[in-house]
Amino acid sequence: MGGVEKVAVALSQSPTADVFAKSTGMSDTDETKMITAMQGILDGNEGDLSPNESADFAFFVQKLHETGFF
Repeated sequence: MGGVEKVAVALSQSPTADVFAKSTGMSDTDETKMITAMQGILDGNEGDLSPNESADFAFFVQKLHETGFF
């Protein structure tokens, strides 16, 4: 198993962004960027995402936030 499957499994099994980042080998900088992007989506700021990408990702990000992932 690798690539997308590895990330999907790690995401589904990680209680926090920190655990996810460590399990996938993310740098601290990349983890911070990921959390910043997710928080931006929750706040309605699309950042580098297109409106369509942001809308598609918003539901998923909201659920991660509700579980305390970030």
